[in-house]
Amino acid sequence: MRRRLILTACLSLVLLAFAGQLLDDGRLERALTYVNHETLEAPLEAWRTQPILATLASGLRGRLVTLGVIAGLLIFGLIRLRRRLGERWTDVAIAALSVVAAWMAVELLAAPFLLTRLGLYEQYFVLDVDHLPPVSHPAIGTNSLALRSPYEPGDGADARRILMLGDSYAFGFRVGREEAFPARLDALLDGCADGETIVVNGAWTSASPVLALRRLPELGRLYRPDLIIYALDVTDFHDDLKYTAMLERRGLYATYPLVPITLRQLRTLAPGAWRALYRSTVPDVPLDRFFVLHTPLSASAPLLETTAEALEAIAAHAAELEAEMLVVALPRPFHVNPAESPHSWERDDVDLESPHLFAPFRWLSERWPQSSAGRPFETASLLEAFRRSKVFPTAFDDDPHWTPAGHEVAARALLAELAPDCVAAPAQAPAAARDDQEPLASSTSRSNSSNGTPAATP
Repeated sequence: MRRRLILTACLSLVLLAFAGQLLDDGRLERALTYVNHETLEAPLEAWRTQPILATLASGLRGRLVTLGVIAGLLIFGLIRLRRRLGERWTDVAIAALSVVAAWMAVELLAAPFLLTRLGLYEQYFVLDVDHLPPVSHPAIGTNSLALRSPYEPGDGADARRILMLGDSYAFGFRVGREEAFPARLDALLDGCADGETIVVNGAWTSASPVLALRRLPELGRLYRPDLIIYALDVTDFHDDLKYTAMLERRGLYATYPLVPITLRQLRTLAPGAWRALYRSTVPDVPLDRFFVLHTPLSASAPLLETTAEALEAIAAHAAELEAEMLVVALPRPFHVNPAESPHSWERDDVDLESPHLFAPFRWLSERWPQSSAGRPFETASLLEAFRRSKVFPTAFDDDPHWTPAGHEVAARALLAELAPDCVAAPAQAPAAARDDQEPLASSTSRSNSSNGTPAATP
């Protein structure tokens, strides 16, 4: 028995040394990258897992060595205690330890390859909280800085530069790069006089004000924007709380890099136990990603301060760049028409009868009222533009994101905000009022143009 244990320990050391050599030469990282691109079909899924594989490869040697040392010490200790425990119980303990070690190896090595198949998105976000898209990706339309924009630093040196920040709505999820509203706004501004204006789309899927703030120093230094627009979505509030907890590796988020499959199975098989564990370890991050729509604003306001602080920090950085800032509240399809996106995957997550459905718009107008002196940025809302529009549908049938027609509505509404002389304001029926709604009035014009060509609102 002792000889078998010694042989097993020696083989383990050989395997650890072999893995270490692979990591030293970088061959494992290249192999993981190759397998990832060859086995995942959808381009978006492929780039989602790429940073995970790189993170795994860069830290795998330390994890394997730690796992091997701990297992070796435990086995050595069990051998020393063999006489006290007896041969039978020693064998049982070694078998149990082997099972745990094997499962940890699966968690460490197999989880990244099962990311999309098992839905291990918590691990994905924890290991790569910023989760930027890949650079110069033709299918996604990113440039050398991973921005979904054709403009590189230095382009349009004499132009007025607008930097758009936000999440998947501004990024243009499920539409082409030129169909997303930042690109459409860029094209519409070409019809305005008084010099060139370019719009750089710095948004990316599942971003938030906290993550945008992390990226802004680089983008601000390289693009030197004259105006920064943050497109605020209703899920930004929850995302900011979640990403902050992930960046700090607090509570349950500290364990996701180690046992993501175990936690995923716990959430699937015992959701009540998982929720209790989540609430006890991350009490300041609600389970409901739409909590701001389901909670009285007086109760949810303290949880919105993380987003408020991030927006004000972005405004402070904009001031250092001598740039203006505008925060635009974006409506979800259910804010505009309950008939939008009837088969959306998040349809059951939102209570359409909630009296707090328009709380984010009210919060933005009350948190930074336009009458207050010295507020850090201007505010606006696209809600009324969408509700006045005759376009239907503006979102996909099975997804809450905007169609190209919805992006066109958003682009023209922003054009009216930034360059009102370029837009003919057609007579339209006023929208019906809704409970808990205080729509934002249009902010002060930031237009540098006049005598532009009018464009009809869809």
